[in-house]
Amino acid sequence: MQRAMTKRLAKFIETYPGSSFPTRSQTTDGEMCVVKMRGAGNGAVALLSEFVVNRLASRAGLSVPDVSIIDIADNHPWDFGSDEFDDLLQKSSGPNLASLGWRMRRLWTQVASPHFPRALYRRS
Repeated sequence: MQRAMTKRLAKFIETYPGSSFPTRSQTTDGEMCVVKMRGAGNGAVALLSEFVVNRLASRAGLSVPDVSIIDIADNHPWDFGSDEFDDLLQKSSGPNLASLGWRMRRLWTQVASPHFPRALYRRS
């Protein structure tokens, strides 16, 4: 299914471990996603690379989550996380990376599983 390429962030729900502070979030149209912020980790270049590789893998027929650009407003209210998260949020206004859909939700539920590496190679 082809999705709109740009979404808008409505709210943060839960953060996961990782250098890009992957955070389960909701878009303004009610869709759940995992947001990776450009103000963290290796920045916008790493997220752009992840986006391009994801699209190439999808075109090659591999099972990958849908990705989109998600816009975080300059004045997005800070009602979640720590001071460190707020600092990251301030650095990440504008376009960021969102992984969309049930595949991503399913993948995140398997993170704590001892079979996680094998789950990465399983087709949905």
